[in-house]
Amino acid sequence: MTRRLAFAFLLSLLVAVPAAHNAFAGGNRIVALAAEANGRILALDETGHLWALPAGATAFASAVQVGQIDSGILAADLTQFSAGGSVFAAVTAAIPGRGIDRGVLYLFDLVRGGKPRSLLLGPGSFTGLVYDPPRNRILVAEAREVAILEAAPVPMLSSPVRHLWAIGAMRTIGPMVVDSAAGRLYCADPVLGNVYSVDLQTGRYTRIVQDLGEVRALCLNAGATHLFAADSARRRVWSVRLHPTPTAAVFAPNVGLREPTGLALDAAGNLWIADASPSAGAIYVVAPNGSLIRTLPR
Repeated sequence: MTRRLAFAFLLSLLVAVPAAHNAFAGGNRIVALAAEANGRILALDETGHLWALPAGATAFASAVQVGQIDSGILAADLTQFSAGGSVFAAVTAAIPGRGIDRGVLYLFDLVRGGKPRSLLLGPGSFTGLVYDPPRNRILVAEAREVAILEAAPVPMLSSPVRHLWAIGAMRTIGPMVVDSAAGRLYCADPVLGNVYSVDLQTGRYTRIVQDLGEVRALCLNAGATHLFAADSARRRVWSVRLHPTPTAAVFAPNVGLREPTGLALDAAGNLWIADASPSAGAIYVVAPNGSLIRTLPR
């Protein structure tokens, strides 16, 4: 069976999984953040629980659980999007196996609720995840194959995964973010610390910055003038000015980050930073000028 046919077969397997409704597990590390369309911030913890926090939240106690992936499956990344009159959250995760993991994509309808659907993506480590609004598609990075995969259309997710591009200069593809207006995809190599800009029409790519450490999350500001990158190795967030020449500088150096793993922007332009450090885990809300607004401790 060819790789494309194998993906087509696996994507045809829609599996319904139940959502849990237990109390908020504040002690679990947050591995990803996403800004939801209705003003809430989505947070994915390491045990696969999906939470929604009001934009004005001052504590984790304000969080409401809105979904959960299967027990024993490792959560990886999170994105949100609006389609078909509803708001969806998509989560990539890995089913541990002997020698190789299998990727799975979960889709949650945050408006209508109900059981989420899961789609098997095949063998490999599916990591970065982002939604491309103009083309109504989800882009998924498969780290082992150094490629970007497409699942479309959404929210049905009924067509085969289609191989888009391989970025040969990258050791692995990690977090991604889309600039819809410019038709560009920004993706980071968490091994080498490089960030690339990819033309969504042609697949041509350019390295814009390098040596940013272990990049675990990317986020664009509202005007797409700056790209934020969470660097877990150096315990910082970078602000990359994209024009006229990409230039990286440390953002909010006084926050005291230990292991930043998730980034999201709220409607006011404030940056939410998830810190997964076991000793100092929290979510920090930082103003555009880099000043700390508040801390949501675990």
